[in-house]
Amino acid sequence: MPRRNRRAPGPPPVEFRPPRAARASCENKERYASEAEARSIALMNAAPGRPAATRPYQCSICGAWHLTSR
Repeated sequence: MPRRNRRAPGPPPVEFRPPRAARASCENKERYASEAEARSIALMNAAPGRPAATRPYQCSICGAWHLTSR
């Protein structure tokens, strides 16, 4: 029976873990599945006849969409 060449174990996988404060701030925010959904919520929250005071952005921590007033 032929021998098998065994591979040496590689380095452990690198896991990205954002700082605890960043994760905590993300957990307290509303999450939207798409930019369109977040944009429509922003427009629904705006006063009639005025542009939306918030805009959507994609979160680098969870990947979902949030609203910001900046």
